[in-house]
Amino acid sequence: MATVRIEGVEFELDDAARFARRLERASYGASKAGLSPAHALAIEIEEAVDVSGGAVAIREEAREIAFAVLDEWYPTAPESARRLRLVLGQ
Repeated sequence: MATVRIEGVEFELDDAARFARRLERASYGASKAGLSPAHALAIEIEEAVDVSGGAVAIREEAREIAFAVLDEWYPTAPESARRLRLVLGQ
């Protein structure tokens, strides 16, 4: 099965794509003025999804918003997103 590894946590392609969409929505206002760190991360994840796999690292400047997105998603998130939240929270 094809997966995308984000900070070493394996995501199924659909779950990675959902995370990317959530990041895009979270950075909508900031990305109008230029490419925000979260929007750039979303693009990297989407590119990995498009090629059916790969590894994506979360740069320091995007970690806070990525954690916030994962925290908001937590109640309904897949296990991979919950694990990534734990990794980023450490």
